[in-house]
Amino acid sequence: MSFLLSLCQVIAFASSYVQWINEHVIIPLKANVFNLEYSIISIITVAVFYSVFVNSFNLLAGFNGLESGLAVLSSFTYSLYLFNNHNFFVAGVCLLLTISFLVFWYYNKFPAQIFLGDSGSLIPASVYVGIAVYTFDFYPLFFIMGPHLINVIIKFLNSLDIKYSVHF
Repeated sequence: MSFLLSLCQVIAFASSYVQWINEHVIIPLKANVFNLEYSIISIITVAVFYSVFVNSFNLLAGFNGLESGLAVLSSFTYSLYLFNNHNFFVAGVCLLLTISFLVFWYYNKFPAQIFLGDSGSLIPASVYVGIAVYTFDFYPLFFIMGPHLINVIIKFLNSLDIKYSVHF
């Protein structure tokens, strides 16, 4: 069921991305992204990254304050990185995300009074991937989403029925 949801997200994101490219004929390229230009391969790569990052962010939902606390830390770290690289507008957007999740975290920590939900957990990961695509800089995205990706790897290894699995 989650595979179908992921597949639908990939298809929806890719179709909206292709539609955006078709509407804007002139695309200012700052640099190549992983030596890929805007081609079908890069569109598929971004769609797969989007699906993986959004679903890995959603896996931490359910713990009081964990998801929102990590969103505060990662958004603040990402905004510091963007300020350091003189992307002030994008850093301001990331700082607004930090402030909004800081307020949300106050009510989400134990005992939780409000919950983020599935659609709420799409917001931070979508903003991170959007910023990475906008700035043509994907390396901080892997750093910011590192704890989430490690969680996905651990859950994947635990789902395999092997003798030496990882338990925390």
